[in-house]
Amino acid sequence: MEHGGLVLKACVLLLLLFSPSVNANNPCDFPVVFNFGDSNSDTGGLAAAFGQAPPPNGETFFHRPAGRYSDGRLVIDFMVQSLGFPYLSAYLDALGSNFTHGSNFATGGSTIRPQNTTRRQSGLSPISLNVQSYQFNDFYVRTQIIRKVQGLFKDIVPKPQAFTRGLYTFDIGQNDLTGGLFLNLTVDQVKASIPDILGQFKTVVKDVHDKGGRFFWIHNTGPIGCLPYVLEHLRINEGRMDKNGCANPFNELAQFFNHKLKDLVNQLCKELPEAVITYDLSILLESVVGTDESTTITYMLDVEEEVADFDYSDDLSTLTIFIDPYPASVITAPKRLDKEVPNLNPQLQYDITMENGASCSR
Repeated sequence: MEHGGLVLKACVLLLLLFSPSVNANNPCDFPVVFNFGDSNSDTGGLAAAFGQAPPPNGETFFHRPAGRYSDGRLVIDFMVQSLGFPYLSAYLDALGSNFTHGSNFATGGSTIRPQNTTRRQSGLSPISLNVQSYQFNDFYVRTQIIRKVQGLFKDIVPKPQAFTRGLYTFDIGQNDLTGGLFLNLTVDQVKASIPDILGQFKTVVKDVHDKGGRFFWIHNTGPIGCLPYVLEHLRINEGRMDKNGCANPFNELAQFFNHKLKDLVNQLCKELPEAVITYDLSILLESVVGTDESTTITYMLDVEEEVADFDYSDDLSTLTIFIDPYPASVITAPKRLDKEVPNLNPQLQYDITMENGASCSR
């Protein structure tokens, strides 16, 4: 792991500490952030296209629908806030947007590979990663034109040099896995599709690099076998569940995807010698410590019911999350999806570990 990669890795981990002091004398002087992804980082894209997500989305922090498929904020919100930026405006949001410090192309339900189903059929977004890439390319070109014209909008788009100095974050891939499973593909069949999925991911990263992008932060995917909506729709024998009530075959699929994604990052390091690429962030829930068994939560980062408002420890290998109180309707107890957990203690401690990552620079 070379120096540039360490700097970016340490920088983004500092951002995740959510400390206001990050802005002082730090290497995280990114003028913009451009995000590509799904509902884990969507700040209003899907809502702009298909209508706001109803409550309880937005209730805890924003106290209203806020374009997020979460009742609080997302990791991307804390990252840009720690850089001193306002929350990222969704590229598709026509009202009240300001793109001075970047743009968010993510939409809930997005996949890397375009789907051959409608949103009504599958619940997946038609705005797959290649479409997000087209949007970014259009944003890049039109920004240059707006700057040259010196019109009304020049003050709400990035400066040309920002595209080279900006941070490009990717948080996508989970729906490619679950989408395949919901189409009744076997785990092995979904595994067989991963090389093509990651090939399309690679194309987009290299296209962003061709536009001047040099700093990349690539999230891997979480344990999809712990997602309540997956366990509800994809029944699995109890013998194939782990002690936390998660489906082992689906989690193994996610791990397989992550290992292949890491291999791709190593390959990109060789092919893009001017880039700094870090792959490290997605978190795997190892154990949960609660006051008693009735308040133990197995996994909270659900696409539709996402937990946010995190506090991370300063240990770079192990992170600690303290969850804000949430309405019981968005809390799911382990093993039994029909059992709600009322009055969640905000100081319940969740121990998680980071997937072994990779980073590079030249």
